[in-house]
Amino acid sequence: MYFSSLSLFAATAVQVFTSSAAASAADNNNSNIMVKLEVYIESGCPVSQGFIADELTDIMSRSDIVSILEYKFVPFGNTYRADNGTFIGYDEEETITDGIECCSLYKLSHELSSIISGDTSLLAFPFTSCVEANKGLSSSAETCWTSTMSSSSDVTWDEVFKCSVDEFDKVMTTADIATPDSLDTVPYILVDSTRYDQTTKVLLDNICTAYAAQGGDVTTLPSCQ
Repeated sequence: MYFSSLSLFAATAVQVFTSSAAASAADNNNSNIMVKLEVYIESGCPVSQGFIADELTDIMSRSDIVSILEYKFVPFGNTYRADNGTFIGYDEEETITDGIECCSLYKLSHELSSIISGDTSLLAFPFTSCVEANKGLSSSAETCWTSTMSSSSDVTWDEVFKCSVDEFDKVMTTADIATPDSLDTVPYILVDSTRYDQTTKVLLDNICTAYAAQGGDVTTLPSCQ
């Protein structure tokens, strides 16, 4: 049952991002106007997992909305470095998965700065959302990578896994830098620097409003109608 559900999710994710990529290349009357969507989570947090599976996946299935998003995803949350230098999350499993997801962001560009800038977050979404759909378990990561990324990236699972072991401290330190000091709980979500309360279930409305506030013509976005 696990692999059946995972395969279905992976196929859906790939289909979503195929259509999104096409939309990004399409003509847009306001293509210079982008809405920043920042998502900060801990991989083992059920509320974070629910947000990704529900609202965020819905957003990512809308090619018109994806085409106006600058998406940034950082899996670190309230993790901290102990006096002995060890990174401490909710538990060891969560910290391992956070490291794997951070490595996916890093290895897709081979630049650590991608964890800070978010420039690989959209590309990594099929993988990170697949892992979160499997309760953030590190044991799901290899199958998720193979299912969602093998056709869109030359980066292998072995590279990502090796990073999570050999470069763990480096990627987690960078993720710490990328996480706002104002973060108090997860998921911590910002739409154009304004905090979004995921319990309201109005993320799409907030994105459309933010787009309009910058002068964007929401009539060009079917999802905003």
